[in-house]
Order: sequence, then structure tokens, then C-alpha cells
Amino acid sequence: MAEKKNSKTILIAEDEIPLQKILSDKLRQIGYEVVTADDGEDAITKFDTNQVDIILLDLVMPIKSGFEVIEDVRLNKGSDVPIIILSNLSQDSDVEAATNLGANDFMVKSNIDLTELVAKIAKLISASQ
Repeated sequence: MAEKKNSKTILIAEDEIPLQKILSDKLRQIGYEVVTADDGEDAITKFDTNQVDIILLDLVMPIKSGFEVIEDVRLNKGSDVPIIILSNLSQDSDVEAATNLGANDFMVKSNIDLTELVAKIAKLISASQ
């Protein structure tokens, strides 16, 4: 088992279970704690019940969209926890809407590079400390 280098917790809100598993396995392997949610409502519940250091968030999910999750985290809870959007919605209007609601970064799922994602996570977590 990998040595725990990070005691930081990442919430992965992703309804595509194979991708959720790939992300969770990689992040756990390098020492992060990982909490997963399969839909937007579950993401909000997990955010409320865990001390989360960063959120990886899909925009298109069942029950509540990623946009609604950002809105809840930023407006209702007043949290400034970093949020990285992982979505195949990549039109400028989607990126702008997510950013305007408070997302910190945006990556297109179909082009995801795990090394780049891990670097972004580390950078945003350290900047938010």
C-alpha cells in the first residue's frame, strides 16, 4: 500500500463509474483521501458530511447538475473550497457559466491527462491553505 503523503480529502462527483474509479484509484495511490458521489445531490450531502479540500465535479449528473452543486457550495454554504470541473461540456458558454458560479478550473474529460490533473489539484489545494 502506498504511503500516505497527503491527508487531504478530494470529493469526486462523477456519474460515469469507470472514470470515477480510475480517478479515485490514482488519487488514493498517491496518498489522497477520496470521497465519491454518483449524482449532484449525493455530492452536496458528501460535501456537508466530510471535510473536503477540493472537489472534482462533472457538470452533467443525475438529480442535480454540477452547476447546481457549485451554486450550493458557493452561495448557500459560502465555501471557497477549490472546484475543478471535469466535463465533456466544453462550449465557451458552459465554461463561462461554471467559472461565473465559482469553479476554479475546467478540464475536458475526453482529453484528461492524469498528471496534469494531479498537478492542478496540488496547486489549488496549496493555494487555498
